[in-house]
Amino acid sequence: MFVRIVSGLLAAAIGAWAIIAGGLPLLAVAMVVAVLSSRELCDIARNRDIPANTFIAVPGTALAVVASYSGHFDYLPAIFAGIVISSLVAHIVFYGTRAAISGPAVTVMASSYIGWPIALLFQLRGEPRDIGGAWFTLLAVAVVVATDSGAYFSGFALGRTKLCPAISPKKTVEGALGGLFFGILTGVLFNLVAPRYGLLRLPWSHTLVLSLLTSVSGEAGDLVESAIKRDAGVKDSGVFLPGHGGALDRFDSVVFGIAVVYYYVVIFGRA
Repeated sequence: MFVRIVSGLLAAAIGAWAIIAGGLPLLAVAMVVAVLSSRELCDIARNRDIPANTFIAVPGTALAVVASYSGHFDYLPAIFAGIVISSLVAHIVFYGTRAAISGPAVTVMASSYIGWPIALLFQLRGEPRDIGGAWFTLLAVAVVVATDSGAYFSGFALGRTKLCPAISPKKTVEGALGGLFFGILTGVLFNLVAPRYGLLRLPWSHTLVLSLLTSVSGEAGDLVESAIKRDAGVKDSGVFLPGHGGALDRFDSVVFGIAVVYYYVVIFGRA
């Protein structure tokens, strides 16, 4: 428990610093997470004898991240189209008809599942001097982390009713509700302190809805990765943070949360 808490706090501090700084520090952290997560997903698939192509998935993910960071977000459809085509062709060349559906599918998934949300991260964050972008990005990550931590400790203290025993036997309804409570509370606190940083408060209706959607998406992301690991018969996606497992284990919820906040801001604006 102590190791989990310390490593989690250290990762949170580095992540917060990278988000606030923006630019190259954020690119460095995001690239590490993206590349490791993409590789881990390919490794998980191979545990099910699905030949996912790491040599396409990982560079494809990295290319999507760099394109978004460098101001070429509009290149992403072409990048992912290239990943789809190259995955199909490479699979036929190296594996023929074996796993001809699942192999390329997982390769594409290993790029889009991670690469697309992290590409959205740079669109949400904006320029280093964009305080509003930093605020929304921190909000997305903070709500998800609060949801994850709240669910863990609420489930530990109050958990009785199994949530999805076939997917994750340790998750409970009480833990999930506790996670939602702490996630929404974090969103409310962010909105309360916004004026201190020269930002307008969001209408409270938007604050509550956005916090709820982000919190729910974080829990959904966690369940999705748990289902993938259970299908493959693995406990952790890899080794990244002591006490937390692999990069995908740690950021499975965050990528969903970032996507939700980004599209919410696109649809409803920042005010």
